[in-house]
Amino acid sequence: MVSVIPFNTDNTYLAREFLMKDPYKNARMYSLLENDRGNSLIIYDGGVIRGILAVDENKMEMWFYGNRGSFKVAIENIDLNNNSSLFIDSKNLDIAKRKFRIQCSPVLAMRLKIRDYVCKSGNARKVTLEDSKEYVATFGVVPNENTFIKTLDGKIVGVASVLSYNIKICVIGCIKYDMGNEESISDIVSSIVNEYKTLTENIVVYVVYEEKLKDILEKQGFAYSGELLKLYKSE
Repeated sequence: MVSVIPFNTDNTYLAREFLMKDPYKNARMYSLLENDRGNSLIIYDGGVIRGILAVDENKMEMWFYGNRGSFKVAIENIDLNNNSSLFIDSKNLDIAKRKFRIQCSPVLAMRLKIRDYVCKSGNARKVTLEDSKEYVATFGVVPNENTFIKTLDGKIVGVASVLSYNIKICVIGCIKYDMGNEESISDIVSSIVNEYKTLTENIVVYVVYEEKLKDILEKQGFAYSGELLKLYKSE
């Protein structure tokens, strides 16, 4: 029998064990569950976890991991609007299309082992209050306190944010850049790694798939750890 249970401290251990099937691809889901505000769900079938829907506190960011049967159940609990996004495996795309008019982008999960990192200097810096107005005007979102930026001639040309970190994994996402300034991401990621390398064992980057960005990250020692689809509502 299929049941949908809110995530809580009673099922934390089992949920983490389930996500360990793809630990680096699911790194962001770990952090969302650690900070869950009652929005995340676990789908059981016959008393066994078959799927997890991790949702941020504002319901703007949703991640699903599990089999097709559990996704069919989970999607009935998802409200995808113009400001939210849903991350899923490609095998579940046809199910999502039955409920939503959506567009999608492939997202790569790439992992760097800190012990294998060859230190490289980076001249990016954390965003300041003075930068925020330009940041919002350029990229359309408000930066968090752990957003790093790269500037060129006084203009912001690339950004990335540390979404979460613990002793095992530091998660980087929200990577954006001005066209033609892809190399700025190399400086930003190097700066982030240098700041967090004594605080964690692995760095995981989520980046919308582009061959040039993939090459940049591979040159820095990152390896492919999986692929997801980022879904957002079609106008």
